[in-house]
Amino acid sequence: MLIQCPECKQQISEQAASCPKCGRPVSDGDRERAKAAAETLQKTTTGCGIGCLALVVLVIIIGAIGGRETPGPRQPNNHEADTGAPAGRAAPSEAERPEAPTVAPNVGDGSYLRLPDSDAEVVLAVDLDAFDEFVKASVATDKYGIAELMLAGRIFSVASGTRVLVIETKLFKNRVRIVEGPETGQAGWVPFEWVCSEPGGK
Repeated sequence: MLIQCPECKQQISEQAASCPKCGRPVSDGDRERAKAAAETLQKTTTGCGIGCLALVVLVIIIGAIGGRETPGPRQPNNHEADTGAPAGRAAPSEAERPEAPTVAPNVGDGSYLRLPDSDAEVVLAVDLDAFDEFVKASVATDKYGIAELMLAGRIFSVASGTRVLVIETKLFKNRVRIVEGPETGQAGWVPFEWVCSEPGGK
């Protein structure tokens, strides 16, 4: 397995006693950090790739829809105004009414981090540049690029279901502060769909 020299960033063998480029000794701690990063990467790559791909598809769909003209609201007829149901139908019972859509958390809201349809660890980027690089690496399934970001401290991961506080929002992404666990106090950027109002992911 290749690891990155902490001094010169050269890719070197984990078996090497020192970096062939700069001569820095490779410690057991360096090897441990590289193995931990590789394990975390293995756990998060699938979930992150799917989440980031979904984010890209969502952006494309919104762009396509944004270019179309939408008709104005339809005026309800008398039956709809009285019952809430189209003509010829009975009003839906409480059990038949669709559940209200989940609203994205706002700044100041307490929330939870969770990948869509996965319990894998959630990766956060420490700044917007790291977020963009992480999304590109995830979409390209560039495991080495993700490992490089993690080893450089530009991304970090937390357990799925970790409680967070939303501290900033931008288009399709939220900046959150971790409020529980070993990473308490750290902040990072995640796709908005990974921030849920309930621990189960809604």
